[in-house]
Amino acid sequence: MKTRWFFQKLNPHFPNWASSLISPSKTPIFPNPSSDMMTSRFVLNHVDISLLLSVCGRKGYLHLGSSLHASIIKNFEFFDLGSRENLRNVIVVWNSLLSMYSKCGALWDAGKLFDHMPVKDTVSWNSLISGFLRSGDFEMGFGLFKQMRELGIYQFDQATLTTILSACDELDFCPVNKMIHSLVVLNGFEQEITVGNALITAYFKCGCSSSGRRVFDEMFDKNVISWTAAISGLAQNQFYEDSLKLFAKMRCGSVHPNSVTYLSLLSALFWFALTK
Repeated sequence: MKTRWFFQKLNPHFPNWASSLISPSKTPIFPNPSSDMMTSRFVLNHVDISLLLSVCGRKGYLHLGSSLHASIIKNFEFFDLGSRENLRNVIVVWNSLLSMYSKCGALWDAGKLFDHMPVKDTVSWNSLISGFLRSGDFEMGFGLFKQMRELGIYQFDQATLTTILSACDELDFCPVNKMIHSLVVLNGFEQEITVGNALITAYFKCGCSSSGRRVFDEMFDKNVISWTAAISGLAQNQFYEDSLKLFAKMRCGSVHPNSVTYLSLLSALFWFALTK
């Protein structure tokens, strides 16, 4: 009830089915595609639409998201491109559509939408790159990443950089790691824990132990994933003694080991014993 009241306060035309999708305590009510919302002029603004598309992407409601897309096209005159403010609103809606299709795994639809977008910004590129990489289509993901850089666009969001690093980790793609690291610094994410953890893992995976350790040492804040990635990475690269010393240092701090940390420790102990 509170969710419905909140959104209807912002927009009195906010329909019941829409508030039911957003409220975590309600059973979703899916609208009939032939309903007024889907066939007649919009009563929702760009913020409402973006919010609903975000829910569709997060929960995998591809059919509803596609229906909203059809309504947007039908009512395109609603998005007057005559002013800078309206143009920004159009970009927000288009990016929300792109993100929805990517998160639902409908990458053909996402790519087609991307190609026909009247205006693209860095969010547009980031959404499509992340979508392809998350789906395992590394060729398309890295192809778009390369194309973006060739166009002189170097702004990436935290989630995209983490996804790219995870893909480098999967592919053992060492030459790209340092370039991604420079983009991390350029975009000001060097102290973001999730990005730092992805960098540590990627460097150790491709055998750049000194770089992985340097990233770890330079992180102001570390969580159990940071410590475990460094301990495991050192052990995997045969720096068994360094791995054990780092675990001892971890035990002196405020971050507590988890089961994965202990498995990495056991592996380091086993191989260290064999070298003696």
